[in-house]
Amino acid sequence: MPKEKGIISDVPRLYKVQALDNIMFGYVLGMKTALPSLSIERCVDSFMQELDLSEDEYSRDSALCQFYRYFDLMRKIRRSFIDNN
Repeated sequence: MPKEKGIISDVPRLYKVQALDNIMFGYVLGMKTALPSLSIERCVDSFMQELDLSEDEYSRDSALCQFYRYFDLMRKIRRSFIDNN
């Protein structure tokens, strides 16, 4: 049987991280919509606490960076949609 390449064995982990990032983004947006006074950082902390994620399992700093990337992408998509209509 051929040896599995390292990159292939990391694919399931990559999907898990991407799924958590997507869920976190929706969670934080929902929290901010319901309670605008909460900070993004507090919403991410709440997400991690709700899913019982440790810093080793899901980095808070990485989650914050990913949130702002997704938020920027969402704004660009909205702007493009408004410009096209």
